[in-house]
Amino acid sequence: PEDRIQQLRINLERARWVLRDVGNELVLVNIAGFYLSLVLDGKPVWKTRVVVGKTYHKTPVFTETMKTIVFNPDWSLPRSIVRGEKFAKMSRNPGYVAANDYELRDGSGNRVNPHAINWASYTANTFPFSMVQKPGSKNALGIVKFLFPNKYSVYLHDTPSRQLFDKAGRTFSHGCIRVEDPLKLAQLILANRKGWDRAKIDALVATGKTHYVKVEPELPVLLLYWTVDPTFDGGAHFYPDIYSRDARLLKALDAPFNPKRLQK
Repeated sequence: PEDRIQQLRINLERARWVLRDVGNELVLVNIAGFYLSLVLDGKPVWKTRVVVGKTYHKTPVFTETMKTIVFNPDWSLPRSIVRGEKFAKMSRNPGYVAANDYELRDGSGNRVNPHAINWASYTANTFPFSMVQKPGSKNALGIVKFLFPNKYSVYLHDTPSRQLFDKAGRTFSHGCIRVEDPLKLAQLILANRKGWDRAKIDALVATGKTHYVKVEPELPVLLLYWTVDPTFDGGAHFYPDIYSRDARLLKALDAPFNPKRLQK
């Protein structure tokens, strides 16, 4: 019981940081709880499982507003992934690029033939080309992503790796949040904002072309890390501290008050 009481203290403090003027409509992701909840018109309308960042690619905590939903997105790979994962595969087998629906591009955005590259002249750190994955069934973002611009380049998206949602601990991404049923999320948001139905969304996806749809009015997105959260019926759920953050916060809460900290 004492441990649970301390866990409640820790998460009440986390709630104090963010629960100000959030309004009655929002997308809430509890990173520690591996779930996403959609609230519209002050009511929880839907909840689904998510995959979050690995322990060495932690999903950050922040709030932003969703501005755009993208159907059939392409994926511009971060340099860290190109250097750390893709360069070795491409240099061993340049055919890896086309086989996985990737394109290499130079600084001007022109396509580069991977078979024409002298791979021995580069290392992972000096490789000058960017890497983009085209829309399609192999795309790591799946068929839809939800954009809420932020300094972390983190967003919500689909995934072709459906089997991971059956895992109990779902820390498998590079930081972004993979949503179990992203088309359902898009349907609920666009039905509320634009009166769209699922047939209209399915027709967009079926074109195979990239479509950008504005979310108007914009929808708050809260990415939170709560190892305890309240249920709407007055109860509470407790979750594992997947990123080992509770102890540090508890230490800060238990520390003597130091007014000098307020001056920094």
